[in-house]
Amino acid sequence: MRRLASVALWQALILACLLMATSPAYAEVEEIKVGGDILVRGHWVIDAFFDDNFPDDKFVEQRNRIHVQADFTEDVTAYIELQNYNIWGEDFSSTTSTAFGGFELNEAGNGRGRNGGDVDLYQAYIQMDNVGGNPLSIKFGRQELVYGREWLLGNNDTAWFPNGLSFDAVKVSYNPGNWFIDAFWAKLAETRTFEADADTDLYGIYAGCRAIEDWEFDLYWLYVRDAQDALGINAGFDGVTPAFFATGVRTDDTDEFHTLGLRVDGIVGNWNMGIDAAYQLGTAAIRVATPFTPVNLLDDGDYDAWGVDAYVNYTFSNVRYTPNLGVQIAYYSGDDDLTDDDHEAFNRVFSDIEYTEPLGTGEESNGTYLVLSGSANLSEKIDVGLYYNFIWAAEDDIDLPAQNLLDAITLGKTKLEGDTDIGHGFDLWVGYQYSEDLNFTAGYSHFFAGDGIDDATLVAGNGTSFYGSGLDDDDVDYFYLQASLAF
Repeated sequence: MRRLASVALWQALILACLLMATSPAYAEVEEIKVGGDILVRGHWVIDAFFDDNFPDDKFVEQRNRIHVQADFTEDVTAYIELQNYNIWGEDFSSTTSTAFGGFELNEAGNGRGRNGGDVDLYQAYIQMDNVGGNPLSIKFGRQELVYGREWLLGNNDTAWFPNGLSFDAVKVSYNPGNWFIDAFWAKLAETRTFEADADTDLYGIYAGCRAIEDWEFDLYWLYVRDAQDALGINAGFDGVTPAFFATGVRTDDTDEFHTLGLRVDGIVGNWNMGIDAAYQLGTAAIRVATPFTPVNLLDDGDYDAWGVDAYVNYTFSNVRYTPNLGVQIAYYSGDDDLTDDDHEAFNRVFSDIEYTEPLGTGEESNGTYLVLSGSANLSEKIDVGLYYNFIWAAEDDIDLPAQNLLDAITLGKTKLEGDTDIGHGFDLWVGYQYSEDLNFTAGYSHFFAGDGIDDATLVAGNGTSFYGSGLDDDDVDYFYLQASLAF
């Protein structure tokens, strides 16, 4: 069925292109654009769980996208983008000889490989610009929501599992010139007839000012409303970001999550600098949860968390190879007591910012993250870079709810006596621009694990989980090779 559905998507896309190309009188198409991209990335992680008792992790992932954009009269645009994402060998499309001398059957049992045809509708929206002759635009349908440096709203396009992030949403934008304001609503989970009010929604208002040349000033409000049922009927929903979804029993109340933030970014001469900061508040209605969600045992708790990320770079524009040096520092509050009514660990929402390759998930929290960086353009086609990073936990001694947090069950503890030293390491990469469209990148990272890894300090999963097995602190080595083509 998956293969039939995906084939139907491809056929619909091709048919739409043919109709728009051959019937301009009906569709009033002014221009059609077709494009896409292919990304292939190989990973090799040694001691992936900071424990040499575990095997190395080696795999190759591939993401393929193709899109069609049709521009109509009256400033109307239609955009459709299909995506296929797979780990090599998990979705093989050809027959394979097995160790038993036969051929491997696919899901249909016909011996034509086991390609499930998992092509997804990544984006599909209609956009209307200059509505009513005003600088107003409306976009509705499946779309990305990307803002600023993607500190809290990104498209999951970074190193690990870059299968993208899009939302079923409506966005209204007003942009008269030097400033803009966007308002959007996205449906994260729909329960329909299971419950009268059990959906999960994302709301946001994002405003920016561009009145000063080379400077950007933004203010925004994000609101996640998670009204999943009190009896856990919808527990286990496979959501986009697990931080918002309970997997246990919750109260009858709604989990309401607000983020108030600001962003400043600018250029002064050869200096490039910026800062993002946000405060989070609301009501945490979750009663029993996994390490990925807030925990409250007695009453509804309150969100009370904050985070900040600042950077500054300097480019030696008149020096050979135009070297660039920079520093980035971030702080995210943590929670020292997961049994009380307050949730103080900062939630990274849908962040695309990563501070180190081996640990990069966009959900690092409860700590200070320092990155020293340097890069240079060796030629028109070759550039190199080196990042050195340090991680310290904000809260290391944390009260755990016995038998209610997976960490407590695994470690047999109700008081986590961790360590602030999570570790430090370096990321080295080399990029080669083979052509205007094709780029290669190779990298190597080494992370020196600190005592906080062995002690299972909660800095992962938005400050509610730990890296590795929690039983050892072996260093991690990571190699990768990536090729990306855009057309």
